[in-house]
Amino acid sequence: MHFRLLGCLEVVDQETSVAIGGIRSRATLGYLLLSHNSVVPVSRLIKALWPGGPPATGRKMLHNAISHLRGVLGVTGMTAEAPVLLTHGPGYFLRVRPESLDMICFERQVEHARGDLASGRWEQAASGLRDALALWRGPALADLVEAGVNWAELISLENVKLAAVEDLVEAQLAMRQYAQVISKLEAQLEVLPLRERMTGQLMRALYHGGRQSDALALYQRTRAFLIEEFGLDPSPGLQHLERAILNHDLAPGAPAGRAVGHLAERAILAEPVPSRPAPSALEPVVPARAAPVAVAGGEIKQISLVLIRALEEPAEMLDPVPFALAHEHVTRAIEVEAARWGGMMVGMLGSLWMVVMGVPATGEFDAWCAIHAAQAISDRLAWQLPAERRASASPAGTVAVATGKALVRPQEGALPVITGPVFDRAMARLAAARLGEVSICEQTAAASRNLPLGNTSAGSTRSRSSGVSATCPSCSARGRSYIGSTARIG
Repeated sequence: MHFRLLGCLEVVDQETSVAIGGIRSRATLGYLLLSHNSVVPVSRLIKALWPGGPPATGRKMLHNAISHLRGVLGVTGMTAEAPVLLTHGPGYFLRVRPESLDMICFERQVEHARGDLASGRWEQAASGLRDALALWRGPALADLVEAGVNWAELISLENVKLAAVEDLVEAQLAMRQYAQVISKLEAQLEVLPLRERMTGQLMRALYHGGRQSDALALYQRTRAFLIEEFGLDPSPGLQHLERAILNHDLAPGAPAGRAVGHLAERAILAEPVPSRPAPSALEPVVPARAAPVAVAGGEIKQISLVLIRALEEPAEMLDPVPFALAHEHVTRAIEVEAARWGGMMVGMLGSLWMVVMGVPATGEFDAWCAIHAAQAISDRLAWQLPAERRASASPAGTVAVATGKALVRPQEGALPVITGPVFDRAMARLAAARLGEVSICEQTAAASRNLPLGNTSAGSTRSRSSGVSATCPSCSARGRSYIGSTARIG
């Protein structure tokens, strides 16, 4: 006798379907099969059958269903391999051979295929995973789900299936079958937009299929959804994958462990923030605003500086451990936004951070990018707050942007040293700004006046408003699209 759970519940004996009976008997059998070869207490069964509370005759109805199932299972005879439903301790024990249950066959085939996947045997892994997934005839216990059953065990089983689908996609990506997986992943993510591993796989497939801008747009949609719904950033692994795509540093068939996965999410915290990617021979080169002047030990060049002050509470008033964790989280957020807009974080002192645009290469749009990076950082700071402070729209810090000449001294194996009056002007604007505002100096506004910034004026202060889509002109050739913010100028 064989039992099929991966679809509508079926019992098959010698190629003949066995009638099980009414919905109560089918649900009882289905739940016992999900917990096969283990004791299921009566109380658990009753709760599964009547999640809203059993009727007065619930125990009697369960006893009748058990008696009916024993009659159904008894048609195979009392042999050593025949399924048996026993009364045991506080409940019931359904003994079945593991190979007679399609759920167990599926899990065993997936486990074997994962061994091939780990060993780099892509074709064998893909074949084994396809065979395993072919055992599914629809959602697990689809007929019971249609009747209103909603067990946690079914959600867990569905997650096992989705993980197998992701493993199959991984094998196909390793074999560079990008076109074959794109439509499948797009359909899955329409229903399951929070599957970050699938998101990363689709980003890789789109990138290697020549659709880099679509891959980056998918990341931005996922990021916007996560922030809007949960106040969370994408996983570090997914952020790492976006940076690899921006830097054209993603090898064909690269396994997910190098970009998206649990190990990558731990390792990314120690990785340096990448500098602005150099344009390829096919990309237009953005003209520099002015040639840097070489001096002893460095060069004088125009830069745009972003200063951020957050975590306003004095450290001595807080437990040092959560304060340190909050500081690290803010630092990571600033690093990500700085890199996204083509800059780098070059220093921090307590709760003060410094981001620079124009190092190592000066570009025409440094001021434009600095303004948008500042606004994005300001928005991100709000999401670092506890939920109660976010709900009250309490600001999290201040941000200031200044543009001007600076002496930049590169350091071997370390961040550059930047000195000049531009830092003092940024500090002055930071001190004068109110919490939650982005203060922009006159030179920054002037440097970006002819660029697509809306109605930004000299010496303006920007407050957070609704999110909009913005595209950096200097990055449009690479298909970089970002979620920026509108600003109220005052």
